[in-house]
Amino acid sequence: MLKLLPDFSTLTIGQRKTAKIYGALFFTPFLILMLIQIYNALLLAHVGSDVAYVQNVWKSEARALSDQVEPASLKSAQARNAYGLVVAHDEMLPERNVTLTLEIPLTEMRNLKNRPDRPLEELESEAAAQTQEIALNECAVLRQQLASDCVVISANGRSIGQQNFQYQLQLAFVEATPFGKTNQTDTYDLVVSKLLAGKAATGRKVYFKKSGAQRKKIYAAIAETCKSMRKKVGNCSVTGISLSSILEPGLPMVRLAASATFASLVKKDVVASSQGK
Repeated sequence: MLKLLPDFSTLTIGQRKTAKIYGALFFTPFLILMLIQIYNALLLAHVGSDVAYVQNVWKSEARALSDQVEPASLKSAQARNAYGLVVAHDEMLPERNVTLTLEIPLTEMRNLKNRPDRPLEELESEAAAQTQEIALNECAVLRQQLASDCVVISANGRSIGQQNFQYQLQLAFVEATPFGKTNQTDTYDLVVSKLLAGKAATGRKVYFKKSGAQRKKIYAAIAETCKSMRKKVGNCSVTGISLSSILEPGLPMVRLAASATFASLVKKDVVASSQGK
């Protein structure tokens, strides 16, 4: 076997260089592969420790929130935020809000003043000046249908196209109906549901002048949905509403769309039995 190995002492300088190059070409891929395997092993170990750390963090945060709620149902940051709104159901918090996009035809403002010749710039300025009033009026509608209190977080307006104006409103509210019942001795899962709201009021186009009445129906439908949840599981909280009233191009008509997020604390045995069906 040893006789098969070349005697480097008998090789010329050129032959020795060639032998070293071939040796490097032969061993380098194995060395690189070995280094890659070591790197991957270290990376997997690091990722595994990070995953374990993240799991421990959310479990700790969940247990800190409540010892009655299953930590798994509080795993996400969104779920923990929803639970905070449930606990503070009777408090005014900016995170519990209505986000509303509302478009109006500027020609409607001409009709209000009975001046069909009013210039577009004047109409835009007047629409912008009414932004806060529009937001306060929407808060009044919320108080009629859903809320015990409402405050304006933000209100902005801008022209869109040549004939329309768009309002972007954010309104914080306190739900008028109490959260419902829980038992100190029971274990619960937090169940968060995002549902389309006011299907009867959003299924078709309506004239702009009727859009305010349609929004009232949507808020009433959201309140009714939460009421039904309270009857079924004992409690419910509306944690957020998204609503839009968008003008149809070239028409004095709007199409409404709405969704609402509901949060309930459901007894653990109720969740388990419903999943088993």
